[in-house]
Amino acid sequence: MKWFSVCFLGLIFVLSAACSGKKAQYIADLDQLKRTSDSITFDLKKINISELEALLVQSIEGLELMKQSFGKDTLDLEFARMLERYYLAYMDLKTLENEIDLCKLGNKLETERIRLLKRDIEYGSGDRVDYEKNIKTETRELTKIRNHSIELKRRFEKAKSAIEQFQPELERYLTQNVPSIP
Repeated sequence: MKWFSVCFLGLIFVLSAACSGKKAQYIADLDQLKRTSDSITFDLKKINISELEALLVQSIEGLELMKQSFGKDTLDLEFARMLERYYLAYMDLKTLENEIDLCKLGNKLETERIRLLKRDIEYGSGDRVDYEKNIKTETRELTKIRNHSIELKRRFEKAKSAIEQFQPELERYLTQNVPSIP
């Protein structure tokens, strides 16, 4: 009987040590997810919304003036291609602001879910069997948000570059072909 009690206590000790190890790993995984979420927030803040809006205003004004001059002259092929890239950059900028806001919101919600899951694990709340599955789910969701934030940053830089690159050429064309431009 004494041997049974010793084995039972040993088993309890081994199980609690194993559970404690899993708990520590879960907490470490969630801490890493939190750091990833923080880096997403930091990266999204690098996209200057004021600059995005200024680029939109600048490009729409140029495009409106171009519409006025279309009937007055034909465009050479190279300029037409440049104008198409300029227009596509403008269209991308129009959608970016909303997408950035949605990505920020998704990241904020994900941060809150991570915080709550970490708290549940620390206090042993909820269904312990689902902890690992929940961490994997949050990891997948955060990876999607991270990839989207990287794509948004890339698109912003590409559109900004196109607008800045072609703006002088557009202004030169407008100065030569639209009398109301100084």
